[in-house]
Amino acid sequence: MTVLRRRLLLAAIAAPLAVPAALIVVGAFVVVLAVSGGSVSSAAVPPGGVTGGQLSTDAPVPDEVLAVLRPALVGNGCPALTESLLAAQLFQESGFNPQATSPVGAQGIAQFMPGTWPGVGRDENGNGVASPWEPEDAIPAAARYDCAIAKQVAAVPGDAAGLMLAAYNAGPGAVLQFNGIPPFQETQNYVRAILDRAATWAVSPGLVGVGVGPAPLPGGAQIELTNNPLIDTAVAWATGQIGSWYHFGGTCTEPFSEVIAKRCDCSSLMQQAYAHAGIALPRTAAMQSRVGAAVPPAEIQPGDLVVTVGADGTVARPGHIAMYVGSGYVVEAPFEGVQVHYFPVRGYHDIVTIRRIVTG
Repeated sequence: MTVLRRRLLLAAIAAPLAVPAALIVVGAFVVVLAVSGGSVSSAAVPPGGVTGGQLSTDAPVPDEVLAVLRPALVGNGCPALTESLLAAQLFQESGFNPQATSPVGAQGIAQFMPGTWPGVGRDENGNGVASPWEPEDAIPAAARYDCAIAKQVAAVPGDAAGLMLAAYNAGPGAVLQFNGIPPFQETQNYVRAILDRAATWAVSPGLVGVGVGPAPLPGGAQIELTNNPLIDTAVAWATGQIGSWYHFGGTCTEPFSEVIAKRCDCSSLMQQAYAHAGIALPRTAAMQSRVGAAVPPAEIQPGDLVVTVGADGTVARPGHIAMYVGSGYVVEAPFEGVQVHYFPVRGYHDIVTIRRIVTG
C-alpha cells in the first residue's frame, strides 16, 4: 500500500472546524489539567524527526528482548528514544548478551557501570533484587537513563538521538563541554553504528501495511496534507489501517493479522502511527492526552489527537483518542466488534482536549 498522496482540501481551509461552545469550555478546563500532568512531551521533536521508529518484523531482535523492550519504552520512553534505537543500542552494548562484561567492568545487556546502576536500577520483575544482569531490570533502566541524559543535553544543538547516545557513552558532561558529540573516536563510532543499525531495523516511514486502507473520506471529502513529513507519515499510516478490526489491549503491530493481540485499540493506533514517523508516544489514551501541545478546536489540523472521555473514562483520565485527518473527520479504532474507520469529529460530545504532537 502506498503513502497517501492527497491534495489539501481548500474548502476545509475556508471553513474551519466548528465545535459546540460547551465543548470548548470543557476543553479549556481540561487543557489546564492535562498540561499540568507529568507525561512525556513530543512537541520538541526536531524537524527531521528522530532515527528509527517501530521495529521491523524481520529485525534480528530476540523474542525475550522484545518482550521487555516494548513495555520498557511505554513506561520510560521519550521522543528521542525509538523502539529500533533502543534495540540497536542494546545490540551495540552487549550483542543482547545479558551476561556480558566489558574490560572496564560494565555489566549486563545494557552495560551499566557498577557506580551508575544504583541511581537508575529498579526491581522491575519483582524478585526482590535490582540487578543489571537481569534484562527485565536492565532494559527499562537503560530507557530511563537514556531519557534522563537526553534531557540533560537538550540545549545542545544537533540531533537529539545522537546527542543522547553520545552522552550515554561519554557522559553528559563531555557532550556539554564540547557542545555536541565529543571528538572521541570511540564515542563517534558508537553513535554512528547505533544510528545506522536503528535506521536499518526500523519499519520504513510511510509503510501502511495491507487491507482496504487508505480509504477515501465520505462524501468525496479528502484527507489533508500538512507538508510536514512527520505528520503526513503518521496520518498516512493511521488511515492505512482502515478496515482492520479493533481489539482492546491490542498492540497494533499487525492490524490486519489473524492474531488478535496484534490488532489496534484506540491508543495503540495512535502510538504506532507516530512510531512509523519516528516519534515515541506513551501507550494509553490517558497518557497520550498529556503529550505535546494543547490546541483550540478552531485551530485543529491533521495529525492532532482528539481526546474524549469515552465509554469508560473520565475528564481527568480520558478513555478514548483519535487522529484528525482533515475535512472534519478523525480516524479511530472505536470499540470491540467494529473496524477502524473515519468518524466525524462533530459526533463527539465529550471532547476533553486536542493535542498537537509535532509543532513548528
